[in-house]
Amino acid sequence: MLNECNVNQCASVIYEHDQDFGDVEVIDTVNDVDNLLPSQKTDIKKLAHLSEEQQRELLALLDKFPECFSEKPGFLRPSTTRNSRDE
Repeated sequence: MLNECNVNQCASVIYEHDQDFGDVEVIDTVNDVDNLLPSQKTDIKKLAHLSEEQQRELLALLDKFPECFSEKPGFLRPSTTRNSRDE
C-alpha cells in the first residue's frame, strides 16, 4: 500500500555515486533576492504615507524579524498562548 505524503513530509536523497536514476537535474532554489533583507525588498514609495521616523522603525522591525516577513512558505509552530479572543 502506498502512503500519501506531501512535500513537507517526505524527502528523498540521491547520492552523487548513484547511477540508478540517470541524469538528475538539480534546481538552485536560492537567488540574489533571497539574500536581501526585507527592508531592501520593500518599495519605499509604498511607505510614503508614513513619516520618516515611522519608515525607519518599520524597516528596522522587518529586518529584525526577517523570517516573519519572508515570501517563502514556512512552518508556524502552534501557539499555546491565549488571548482575549480565545475566551
